[in-house]
Amino acid sequence: MQNTPWKNYVKSEDVQGEDLKTIVEEAGIECAIRIMMALRGLTIYIPKQPFRKSIERYILDKYDGTGNSLKKLAIQCELTQRQVSQIINKKISKAH
Repeated sequence: MQNTPWKNYVKSEDVQGEDLKTIVEEAGIECAIRIMMALRGLTIYIPKQPFRKSIERYILDKYDGTGNSLKKLAIQCELTQRQVSQIINKKISKAH
């Protein structure tokens, strides 16, 4: 974006498309401009759970074996207790 002196004139209402408007609202106009310039013309898919592996590592690191911990992790990670249990059980079954 070195040769784009006009970028300072971009306003959020100039942005076209609902997806890009959402990026502006959530991340700010500067971030949206950088994304638009770097990835223009591309279709981008963002998975429903883009941080799944990170969340799994967090759960496995923080789980202390208690039911209270299971509930707390479910709330923190916006998962059900069953989903948290499945993550833990999957790790346990791989260990055996």
